[in-house]
Amino acid sequence: MENIIKKLLELTEKMLQQFDEENDREKLIEMYEQFVDEREPLIKELKGSFTDEEEQLGVKLVQADKELQQKVGQFFDSIAKDYSEVKKKKISNQKYTNPYDKVYSRDGAFIDKKK
Repeated sequence: MENIIKKLLELTEKMLQQFDEENDREKLIEMYEQFVDEREPLIKELKGSFTDEEEQLGVKLVQADKELQQKVGQFFDSIAKDYSEVKKKKISNQKYTNPYDKVYSRDGAFIDKKK
């Protein structure tokens, strides 16, 4: 059981380090998916009572996991922010290239009322 907790802690700390070092978003997402895939079966193996040493490792694991969740949240928030900026730029660019595309005003239209 202690080996499982140590392995989980090691994986979590490794992933934390990757979030600090890696700049390539796609690679970081792939690494995170791999981390989740490796971690899931280990978590399912955790059962039963724990010794004092295992509980201490568990406390460290929970702290590291909270820090990782915070970094993941910031990472995905930055992706969402960048996506919304790109979307705004696209709309702005479309308005710049064709400013009269969605003008529905009848101003300046001549209507002949003679019979």
